[in-house]
Amino acid sequence: MQNLFTLLETRITPILSGRFWKLTVSAICVVYCIMTSLPNYLNLTEVGVKQSPYSALLLENYQALNNQTDHPFRPVEAGVSTHSSKLAFRFVPVLLINILPTDSLYVRMLGLYGINNLAGFLFFFSLITLTFRYSDSRFFSCLVAFNFCVLYVGKSFFHDTYLWNDGIAFAFLLLSLLSRNALVTLACLLAAYFTDERAIFGGVLVFVYHKLTGPDSGKQSALIPLSMRDFPFIFSVFGYAAIRMALMQFTDMQTPVGGNSGVSLFLRFQERFPLWINVVGLIGIYKVAWVLLFRSVGWLKRELFLLLCFVFGVISLIVISLSVEDLTRSLAYSFMALTSAFFLYYRHSTRSENGNPEYGAFQFLILNACIPTISVVLYYFKLLPPIDRLIARFL
Repeated sequence: MQNLFTLLETRITPILSGRFWKLTVSAICVVYCIMTSLPNYLNLTEVGVKQSPYSALLLENYQALNNQTDHPFRPVEAGVSTHSSKLAFRFVPVLLINILPTDSLYVRMLGLYGINNLAGFLFFFSLITLTFRYSDSRFFSCLVAFNFCVLYVGKSFFHDTYLWNDGIAFAFLLLSLLSRNALVTLACLLAAYFTDERAIFGGVLVFVYHKLTGPDSGKQSALIPLSMRDFPFIFSVFGYAAIRMALMQFTDMQTPVGGNSGVSLFLRFQERFPLWINVVGLIGIYKVAWVLLFRSVGWLKRELFLLLCFVFGVISLIVISLSVEDLTRSLAYSFMALTSAFFLYYRHSTRSENGNPEYGAFQFLILNACIPTISVVLYYFKLLPPIDRLIARFL
């Protein structure tokens, strides 16, 4: 493995020495994710939707997005068990559709898919920028981005021709950390929350990363662990709750939960999903990188407040994942825990005499690349490595 590490370092160094290395590495990540996630572009055409075995699901979701684009504050009319009924309060994707100068259903959906792809590019660029801030290592920042490429989170921006739009929320969560301006941070967090409400729990983990790497890192008081720079994260939750309750009061908008809505506490056990699918779905989201998450608990033991936030964020999203049908998509909102884990690993490794954070990140990359990327959503279950599906498509 040492030889592979040396080979990669030799090949990537000329790229990293360039002026626009962040943009270049982000583009490499995007190209790799598209090639390995194999998006079904036919889903974005009228003919393709008609021929798809999931045509009813696709068309229902597209039409719901299209109607919401024209009437964003009108209560959604859809069966309580459908994904369409959950679109209330998820305004950001449909507001972005309004940028497109067209009324055509499929052109709008193609444009929204393109926006998801752009969100993927912004995601990797933000990830590289944030990692470089604390590590000052171009190679380590590159390896962290490559690690996300071989996980579900990185591919989610490009395989999502169903247009669940989780990638837009992921991008806004990361973008909230790029700027030191409180209003920009608040706006990005609210945009993430109004893309998908699960992003609120991901926001807890964004807050943990902010505390670990922000201007006040290592300075917070044991008695008052908050500073003025933390208030955009706190206000974003109260702001979202206030706006949502106001809309519920004045527009009759609502999101159905419980009963047969497809959202109920530990739904996956109530509906007797096979246990092995739940286990594989939970493990497969981060693969070997789960080791980093578990180690992070030990590395945070002297920072009790952040440890509690970290554990709360991860566990709450695990509970949510087991309470809906789309397990992997829901758990992906905990991706900031892994971003924090890489920071903690870098900090721990650089304090060790024999530490080599670049080589450690490379080992995680190789191990995760050898394990199939898994996707557990509503009606399909993929377990084959992307390269196998690529070969099968051409045979």
